[in-house]
Amino acid sequence: MVVFISSALFALSASLDAFLTGAAFGLRRIRIPLRHNLTVSLITLIGTVLSIWLGQLLAPLLPGQTASVAGSLLLILMGAYYLIKFMLHTIKKYHFHVMEDKTSPNVPVQSSSLRSVLALGAALSLNNIGIGITASIAGLALLPSAALTLLFSVLLLALGNRLGQAKIFRHIQRFAEPITGLMLILLGVI
Repeated sequence: MVVFISSALFALSASLDAFLTGAAFGLRRIRIPLRHNLTVSLITLIGTVLSIWLGQLLAPLLPGQTASVAGSLLLILMGAYYLIKFMLHTIKKYHFHVMEDKTSPNVPVQSSSLRSVLALGAALSLNNIGIGITASIAGLALLPSAALTLLFSVLLLALGNRLGQAKIFRHIQRFAEPITGLMLILLGVI
């Protein structure tokens, strides 16, 4: 059960970027069709699997419990990074009165291009490398983590894209980074 919970937390935290990206596309009134969503998610899956595999190769090189402790500590530090980044951005926003995006709702909905989809998949895949390596050093199981990452990536990219087109989402999306940070810290503690 702990393996499933750890894998689910990893997959969810690794896929929150897909949710935000889908929402960003939605805010710009760009629809991500299912075939593009699957392409992005498969590219992300490949990068995630490779990073978990690399972490599993590195883990035996560390003596005793060092691998597990180091991986857990790195996950906690990565989670703290996301929390601190969010806090600094919030302070900067309120201190300097950063302007909000005023995307017009009258812009027609467009479809994403294959070129942007491939770039998006590569970016999301690269983003998961650090998390995948450190989580696998901490003992994350490959198969359930990969399967859940693919599932969450597909679902969250689609959900983000749909919600991004709604006005209320502009107020909610800013909390994704601290949620990711808290999940990574929780994953490091487990």
